[in-house]
Amino acid sequence: MSTQRGAYHSRPSVPFVLLGSLGNYVWEDENEDGRQNEPEEKGVNDISVELYKEHFSGTYVKIAHTMTGEKEGQAGYYLFDNLQPGKYQVCFIAPEGYEITAAWQGGDVTIDSDANMAEELASGHAGKGCSGIIVLGTGEHNLTIDAGMVVSQSVEPTEPDTPTNPEEPEAPANPEEPETSGKPTAPEHPDDMTVPPHPDGGDENVVAGHTGEQSAGDTAIQAGGDAQDELPEAGESAPVTPWIGALLCALGIFIWRMRSSQPSAQ
Repeated sequence: MSTQRGAYHSRPSVPFVLLGSLGNYVWEDENEDGRQNEPEEKGVNDISVELYKEHFSGTYVKIAHTMTGEKEGQAGYYLFDNLQPGKYQVCFIAPEGYEITAAWQGGDVTIDSDANMAEELASGHAGKGCSGIIVLGTGEHNLTIDAGMVVSQSVEPTEPDTPTNPEEPEAPANPEEPETSGKPTAPEHPDDMTVPPHPDGGDENVVAGHTGEQSAGDTAIQAGGDAQDELPEAGESAPVTPWIGALLCALGIFIWRMRSSQPSAQ
């Protein structure tokens, strides 16, 4: 009796897929020309780099994150490896004090900067500089995805202008002193001015301003109704003629007495 052994059934083999990678370099673009023509020591470490892969819905989803660091003693390198074929996007986050330089300058993809702020807006990754869409083939290693950083030219706030001192008000002008009034002048003596008759019923007229009774110094009113002599005006001297007559009269009386006092001749 023969025994039939069971046949060996082999499992179908899974096809082997070669994996790829994306990388490479972040540097400080001192001359801001968007090309890697600075010394190698200008690589920048600790820059955040994010990897996005196309989802079946057509959107891009973040699948990995890394920081730039040392590679064979040189700063500024990063790498995403073990990547399946597909569409990817690499985004760079500029740290405080830096901005992303101009992208795709010079026509040489090995030394230009691939980070572009416009790309991050198109992909919805706000606040980042992103590469264009990268189609990674089977087993492909694309190490040309670089980014240049420039120091921010922030404008320092200016101090506000010091307010000027308000103008002091002008001092009021001294009021003009009033003109000094002159000394009052004596009123002119009115000519032939008389007063009403004396209460005693006399016919004599007196000069205005005097009482009815004449004093010894008053000028007598001439009889017969003649106009009285005018009194001297204020500031004028008295007439000289009456005084001369009085002196001559006194002199005559003196001479008469002298002669009378002499004894008559025997």
